Amino acid sequence: MKRVFGTIEVVFDLFYLAAALIISILQLTGVSTSPIRMLAGIMGLVLVIGDSFHLIPRILVILTARED
Repeated sequence: MKRVFGTIEVVFDLFYLAAALIISILQLTGVSTSPIRMLAGIMGLVLVIGDSFHLIPRILVILTARED
């Protein structure tokens, strides 16, 4: 199956994962020790980890053009 927007998808996926990771880390390491802020940071990290399980293999398939 040919991917028309393969490169755009790879860039978007990498940007999304990096942005979500950075925002989550900033939430956790912020000056405020609010429990809501801590919870938001933890939820962001869980989201990034979960999305990584399907986005990283998808990125690798697009970059290597191997759909085994």
